[in-house]
Amino acid sequence: MMSRVQRVLLTMLTLGVFFTVLWVSLSHDPRHFESPLINKAAPHFKAPSAMDKSKQLTDSIWKGHVTVLNVFASWCETCAVEHLFWMDHPMPKGVQLVALDYMDTPAHVQGFLKDRGNPFSDVISDSKGTLGIDLGVYGVPETYLIDAKGMIRFKRVGAMTMDHWKQEWLPRINTLRGVS
Repeated sequence: MMSRVQRVLLTMLTLGVFFTVLWVSLSHDPRHFESPLINKAAPHFKAPSAMDKSKQLTDSIWKGHVTVLNVFASWCETCAVEHLFWMDHPMPKGVQLVALDYMDTPAHVQGFLKDRGNPFSDVISDSKGTLGIDLGVYGVPETYLIDAKGMIRFKRVGAMTMDHWKQEWLPRINTLRGVS
């Protein structure tokens, strides 16, 4: 049987652990995830195009271009809002915007892009989430920056905003393009 002092100390210890975990959790940006794939090759894949099922896409899509890879789904409300950003912000010269349609069907993404416009040069169909798992996708939307050699250089979890684009993405893109 615990004494009153022991119960008070145990309660204080429990509360201390709880508030420490809470403080640590709240002090981190939930959209900032350190990806173990940064500065590593983008995964190898072979998948159909969501726009043309007779067309097979492979990881050769990254080679020779700086690529902004947007992971989205037609069922994702945040992705629909983010889509307006992609429609209004064409890629700089030498940069391709490619989409990964995550855990979705080609028919749904085709309808989504028909209704909202298609800013993507290609749309990779990932209906089973296999490529998403290989990329380490936490959820949609997410965006990856892949250099012309197929190396992942940066990742963002959450919708793209103008501030993120100007402050985080354009400087990195310009560095990869060799533009100051």
